[in-house]
Amino acid sequence: MGRTHRSGYPAQMHRSGPSAQLALIATASTYGQQEGICAGCGAHFPFRVMEVDHILPRARGSTDHPDNLQLLCSGYNRSKGGKTMAE
Repeated sequence: MGRTHRSGYPAQMHRSGPSAQLALIATASTYGQQEGICAGCGAHFPFRVMEVDHILPRARGSTDHPDNLQLLCSGYNRSKGGKTMAE
């Protein structure tokens, strides 16, 4: 499992300031759209286990646009790395 802050939110989401608040809102919104289902393995996970993933990796020139983001469980995200889902 990924590290979590005492609040239960993923550790990488625990930053301060307006941009962090927007990131948390966007992540929570995506979690609701995916109904808590990991886009990689298809299993249901609690919010604190999910990680933001870029559908087209940023290393390949993509952006942080919401249409390019999905949530994966920490285990699947670690195994996916900088590849696309098809790879």
